[in-house]
Amino acid sequence: MEYAPRGPVYREKSGTADFSDRYDQKCSEYRVAMREKAEHMQRLNAEMSRVGKYIEALQGHHWSPGIGGVRRPRYKSHFVDNRVAKTRYDDLAQLTDARPTIDITTSVDAYQDIAKTLDFLIHHEWVRNNIDLTLVTAADICKAYGTAFWKMGAAKPGITRILPCGPDQVLPINPDFSIQGSSAVLYRTWKDPIKLKRQFPLCAAYIEQEADQAPVFGLSAGDSTYLRPAHIDQYTWNALNPGLQLSLSRGVRSASVQPGPMGTMFNSLECEEYWIDDPTENNSLNSVIVRDPYLNIDAHNWWYEVSPGKPLYPRKRLMTFVGKRVVYDGPSPFWHGLYPFPCLRLNPVFYSFWGLSKYRDLMPINQAINEIVAGILDLIKRVLNPTSVSKEGAIHSAAWKEFFPDIPGMKLKVTANTNPADAVKFMDSPVIPPFVAQLLIEFLGPEYDRIAGNVDVQALMKKAQVPGGDTIDQMRDAMQTGLRLEGRMTEVFLRDAGVQAMSNFLQFYTPETMLALMGEAGITAATFNGNWDSAIPGPDHTRPDFFKNFALGIEPGSLHAGAHDKAKMVAITLAQSGLISRQQLYRTLGFTNGPQILSEIAQENQPHPNADPNDPDPPPFVPPASGRNARQTRSARNGAPV
Repeated sequence: MEYAPRGPVYREKSGTADFSDRYDQKCSEYRVAMREKAEHMQRLNAEMSRVGKYIEALQGHHWSPGIGGVRRPRYKSHFVDNRVAKTRYDDLAQLTDARPTIDITTSVDAYQDIAKTLDFLIHHEWVRNNIDLTLVTAADICKAYGTAFWKMGAAKPGITRILPCGPDQVLPINPDFSIQGSSAVLYRTWKDPIKLKRQFPLCAAYIEQEADQAPVFGLSAGDSTYLRPAHIDQYTWNALNPGLQLSLSRGVRSASVQPGPMGTMFNSLECEEYWIDDPTENNSLNSVIVRDPYLNIDAHNWWYEVSPGKPLYPRKRLMTFVGKRVVYDGPSPFWHGLYPFPCLRLNPVFYSFWGLSKYRDLMPINQAINEIVAGILDLIKRVLNPTSVSKEGAIHSAAWKEFFPDIPGMKLKVTANTNPADAVKFMDSPVIPPFVAQLLIEFLGPEYDRIAGNVDVQALMKKAQVPGGDTIDQMRDAMQTGLRLEGRMTEVFLRDAGVQAMSNFLQFYTPETMLALMGEAGITAATFNGNWDSAIPGPDHTRPDFFKNFALGIEPGSLHAGAHDKAKMVAITLAQSGLISRQQLYRTLGFTNGPQILSEIAQENQPHPNADPNDPDPPPFVPPASGRNARQTRSARNGAPV
């Protein structure tokens, strides 16, 4: 990291910024070197060159030469059993039922109520922000690319943003088996110039200039917007987003495409974020301040003071480039000090940081099934439309041209002295060897289901004794061994994301927001012991390491829907024996309004106000319905003293 330029620091007294020598030039050289290294690491992903084939297969183009097929003539069968797409749909549908059992604990008794509030907040945001569907999108990317990421973001007064990304957007630099062990992480995307000017107001003039000089392409139908480099396959090129196509085309404009009004008005700029683990230290003799270059100290809570000899960026450094110029260089805005990119790999390998795609093993089997069935259909056409053979001169050429043996009642005139039985004959159709059907039925189909983890429920229903739900779940677990590994890897991914989310809640969520989201459960006693703008207790309410007092855990196997059903049955049995509380039972059953239910039960069990106080078993009090008076007893209506 010697070539990384020292970032700007600010003097404590004067507040002026101090930049290193040749700062802009070093930043440009640093960006080029880091981008080349990031792209080199990206090319080590074995799935990047195959993802175009996977997308073609998911779209049903199984006879495309790009995925290993052979371009078939039009008269042959193009049968497609798109089992790969069905497997993708079934796997993603199972994730929609994912309700991980998340528990936040702390060893400090004074912070127990904060841990409980954070636990409620994570479950609330899971539903409010549709994080389960965001997880489905990340898993969808991971099944194709082998690796996927979440870009975790947060802001005051209580906003959480999660963006699923693939290896084409998030590029770790020198990673180990964990993304947190990387030297840096490059995140690249394309943004609207108007949004960039609003985000970086001091660089608005430069951003506008970059937008004017950026290549503009019209969107004419049938034209190639960007020129594809010769070293990139066409199918890989089609799978890239327009931003990456523009980047790899090196700004070369196609001669057949002219600038159009839509391209002129709706332009976009390449934006690169470098999240760096920078070990640079404060080499001056005085303390310096590291802060956001565009915000005052009172407007953000991720600034800090660095003493001489201490690291300038203990919680990571962020450099943002728009075009060729750095528009932000300062500390990471997050207290947790982690790269905000939790990494998901459903099929990890020991020899690479990148995982493998699930479609890698499924596509050859699916392609073999399609080729066998298409060949059988071609033979059926030959049987239904046999080949006709005739002797030379037996039938006049004009009559033979109009002869169609598949038309009922077809007439054909033969020449004199010709036996009609010898004039026309039909060739015997080839016989399909029995091992073809045996290969299809006994090997390819079951092998595909075994790898995909499919369970034939219809075959189970035809049995004399239909197995129960628990038995089917056990059979599914036995077949879906790969699915269990995927579930475990997903739990690790969610745990890493949950730690960052927990830190972001403490940093950005205000008590007003938590009160609006969760009611009284969002306010703790610690809130009134510190600053009202923070949930952290004590006079020092900007404690970046406060989240380390809490531990987030996810119960192994909780992503499986059958695990929740078993847990519910166990909770009901324990509640009947009095071994767990009713509130714990309600939480296990998924009822979020447990205190309200207990309050209503207590109200219903109150004795009737007109009941005899000496009665050992007084009648319960039934609250009146809305808009009606309470029904009185007969004694009350008749004026009797009892």
